[in-house]
Amino acid sequence: MTCCARHTLCCGRTHLVYNYEVVANVLPFHVRVRIIATLIEGTSIRGTARQTHTNKDAVMSLGLKVGLGCMRLHNQLVTGARIKRIEVDEVWTYVGAHAKRKLPKHPAYFGDVYTFFAFDPETKLVPSYFTGKRTLTSAMHFMKDLRSRVLGKPQMSVDGWPHWIDAVRRTFGYNGVHLGCVVKE
Repeated sequence: MTCCARHTLCCGRTHLVYNYEVVANVLPFHVRVRIIATLIEGTSIRGTARQTHTNKDAVMSLGLKVGLGCMRLHNQLVTGARIKRIEVDEVWTYVGAHAKRKLPKHPAYFGDVYTFFAFDPETKLVPSYFTGKRTLTSAMHFMKDLRSRVLGKPQMSVDGWPHWIDAVRRTFGYNGVHLGCVVKE
């Protein structure tokens, strides 16, 4: 914030008036690019803040803005995809505390969280993703979104989680997809 002071005469007294010119507290473009590149490589929030000499709250804020922008762009562009093969999987993480260490005082959203995603191995397109608890409700939400983005009757492979088959059949129907279950031993 910069300031310019000038004197004014009012009712026989001299007053000091400040005109403030607000300058946004924005990171330089090259720093923002470096932060996003570092986050994409899988570096933690604190690690990114250390490497880029920025505050971790600034890293979080930028990550949120870019993430929401990417989500909006994905929702606009990824529709009507003609995909022959789809691989469905999930990635585990936790919020706040592991499910085993979760205390009654912790909020409901603490604990295990999964990001479900569909992947086209041919084009490397991810037509759908969803983050939530590992429940049938989450699987249904994810599959409904996937169904809305994919055209035709794709071949889909899922892992051995029992809710996958139910969620696929409820959203794609029994004849809407060629479903296979891959169980690794």
